[in-house]
Amino acid sequence: MNRNRPRLLVLGLDAFDPAVASRLKAEGRLPALERLESRSRRFSLDPGPDRYTGLAWDHFSSGLRPEESRRWSAVSFEPAEYQISQPTTRSQPFTERLDTRTVVFDVPYFDLREAAAGGMVSWGAHDPGVEPASRPTGLADEILEKFGPYPASDYVYGHVWPDAEATRAMAAAMVAAVERRAEITSWLLTQRLPGWDLAMAVVGEYHSATEAFWHGWEESHPLHGLPSAEPARQGLVAVYEALDRMLGRLLDELGDTPLLAFTPHGMGRNLADVPAMLLLPELLYRNSTGKQGFTPDPRWPLDGSGGPGVAEAGNWSEAVLPRLHIEGSVQAAPWWRFWAQPEAPLAQPSDYGLHWMPATRYREAWPAMKAFALPSYYDARVRVNLEGREGRGIVPHGRYREALDEVAALLESCRDPRSGEPLEIDIERRLQGDPMDRDSTDADLVVRFRKDYYAFDHPSLGRIGPAPCRRTGGHTGGLGVGYHWAPGVTGSPDLGLFETLDVPGAVAALTGAAASNRLAAALTQP
Repeated sequence: MNRNRPRLLVLGLDAFDPAVASRLKAEGRLPALERLESRSRRFSLDPGPDRYTGLAWDHFSSGLRPEESRRWSAVSFEPAEYQISQPTTRSQPFTERLDTRTVVFDVPYFDLREAAAGGMVSWGAHDPGVEPASRPTGLADEILEKFGPYPASDYVYGHVWPDAEATRAMAAAMVAAVERRAEITSWLLTQRLPGWDLAMAVVGEYHSATEAFWHGWEESHPLHGLPSAEPARQGLVAVYEALDRMLGRLLDELGDTPLLAFTPHGMGRNLADVPAMLLLPELLYRNSTGKQGFTPDPRWPLDGSGGPGVAEAGNWSEAVLPRLHIEGSVQAAPWWRFWAQPEAPLAQPSDYGLHWMPATRYREAWPAMKAFALPSYYDARVRVNLEGREGRGIVPHGRYREALDEVAALLESCRDPRSGEPLEIDIERRLQGDPMDRDSTDADLVVRFRKDYYAFDHPSLGRIGPAPCRRTGGHTGGLGVGYHWAPGVTGSPDLGLFETLDVPGAVAALTGAAASNRLAAALTQP
């Protein structure tokens, strides 16, 4: 191994939002970020439609685009038996293609079993994508004994907006988690495993805080008037400030070590959860069966702000699932393996399944439906029940496009009951290649919502919903951003816009490999 490789620290800022940071910098709350920006080359990152896969860190850790890894969603569908699962990553880390001594801490989707790297994964990541692992083998126990467990395990997927006190408790836990993360990262990189050429650490508290607290930050959010909004705003600010202190500590302790810090994309209001997880599955179910599967509490308002029973429920699913009654021919779903269980996070998330998501409950009826909505997090994903592909497919191959058009027409006929206006949506028919060869993580039709909807009105199928909001924040923000500093590099105007998927190649180039893309070439210029 070449011991003359340039050293590099990569700091992943999971769900850091540049627009939020800009406001906080203007208030003087992020001095370390200002310090980094003043001495760094800055660049913008465009995730493109791949942001909706929810697999940004899988793409980073593997260095592979969805077309190369053949993974377009975190959820996998097995058509023979209409089974679903959320498997761990199936790709080898890109660092295995580099001549570097690598240390990682909490990098999502980085499979230590497939890498020679040292460190630990799945400590407190928002969506770990891998089983907990460490190298040396006893490192995880050593970290636990020295620093204790992750302080915010009950809040990684916190559903706290119905309760102001729960929001305050989550904020305090998140700040404590950042402080412990800073301690471990510093110890790991400077004392326990200091002999590295490439170190990569990802901070996930931005992600958890944004998804739970966004209604406090965005004044136009439908839930901004709730009592939890102000503690949510304070909580989001406190997490940004705590992570800024962590950044300042790393800048001080690692001195002249070159640094690449980045976030794949910005964040914003959640537009996907209720329509993708519940409303579209119910719409397709009613259209195919003529039956009503979801009966909302008549006291629930149209703006997602909940009502009787929502605050008392332990989480969103507890409020929604009892009101679902699906008739069909598939037996009740088993407890499939799931690696980032958002409704009841525990030490061993593999013990849980996608049973918590309403879309999963419609599985019992899928064999009798022409098209159905798969469980999804960031957009709505529809599968045609195609003859010869699905185990009990009913749509002839020659009527495949007609089935897609029918789904599109159903949605285009719906209106927002709050405004009476048609839904603002983007519909993508996935027509590339033969539909018989559709990958297990891919869909036949993808729907993206441009507004938040908590109910649909259809002219013949009636009102679908309403349902309460789940996550208030989501993957709807603007561009990502990156910063690169090394000795001899001075602050400069923005280098321009690059693809988020160029970042692994840039990391490789900054550790001595040949430049393989535009970002790599830009960052290796003197």
